[in-house]
Amino acid sequence: MELTKDQFEAMKKVFDKAEDDTTPYLAVANDEVNVVGDPDKTERKKGTYTLLFGYPNTPYWKKQLEGEEIVSETENYIGIKKTYEDVWVPPRVQTSVTTAFVELYRFFVMATEDGSLRDLTPDETIEVLRILNQDMIDAMCHVVATVLGLDTRVENFMLPMATATAMMNMAQDFPELINGADFFIEDSF
Repeated sequence: MELTKDQFEAMKKVFDKAEDDTTPYLAVANDEVNVVGDPDKTERKKGTYTLLFGYPNTPYWKKQLEGEEIVSETENYIGIKKTYEDVWVPPRVQTSVTTAFVELYRFFVMATEDGSLRDLTPDETIEVLRILNQDMIDAMCHVVATVLGLDTRVENFMLPMATATAMMNMAQDFPELINGADFFIEDSF
């Protein structure tokens, strides 16, 4: 399954909206750590995210998935739905999540000759989706798994469309993670 240009554009809009948020985030540059944003905006945010997973339909997986909400089953696959409630990102985990967002965010910008960053043109967007689609899906799954504290092996079973929705909701719920990733990328050029 591939991400479409519309999904790519929707993600970009979520990222752009996050940039307007003033929730404080860590800005790390030149071995210095600063907090950027409104120091009074420190409420502990939580989110609820629903994911779909596709597992092989084998006796082993049937046993492993007992008790899970099975939403579909074919000869080859078992689809399950799992909801994660009251998710928040503890400060100690924020660096890992920001690093995961950096891996995803890099697909949305391009460095210019003067070292600044710019958004991709529509033609560049199509080219990125054509060549790097699976890399984007992998990065998106890694962001979601990192926020949820899931074992990295679970990432291989996430279904991309539900994961894309969860990732965009996470970016809306925790814009400081997007801003931290954006700062890190801009500081790198």
